[in-house]
Amino acid sequence: MSTTLRRVALSGLAGVIALAVVVGPASAKQPAKSGPSIVDIAVSNGNFQTLTQLVVQLGLVDALSARGQLTVFAPTDAAFAKIGITADNVDDTIAALGADTVRNIVLFHVTHGARSSSDVVAASQIRMLNGDFARVSVSSDPLRVTVGGAELNLGLLDIRASNGVIHVTNDVLLPPA
Repeated sequence: MSTTLRRVALSGLAGVIALAVVVGPASAKQPAKSGPSIVDIAVSNGNFQTLTQLVVQLGLVDALSARGQLTVFAPTDAAFAKIGITADNVDDTIAALGADTVRNIVLFHVTHGARSSSDVVAASQIRMLNGDFARVSVSSDPLRVTVGGAELNLGLLDIRASNGVIHVTNDVLLPPA
């Protein structure tokens, strides 16, 4: 993507963020020093039951609650339902695909560091916790940002947590084959 197109998209994204109603302030540069962790926010929100069930079943709660800063691209329950996974069938999904495969998928939603939406848009790719890179794509007409092929929900970005930031996605990120 050209530098000019990225700047235009970034400007548009900044406008969307400024108008959006989000759980926390729009700037994720300084995550909350205290307060709920990424896992706490996901559990209390109610729209991430499938994601939280996966995190619990795979033993990733401690990793996503730790003191280090993380960015989570969090698919909603509706995003998981698009690929046939619900909170009710998490055990069946893990049994069918294998715990290692599902863990790989979940870790492809997380990266080190608290990355604001402007940091995400400025990147061409992001290394995720599973070791793979997620490509970042920005288009301006209409404004659309994808990470690893998953569309970001532009109204729910930069949700600050004590240990990082959450960006809500409308799709599940799937690691490269």
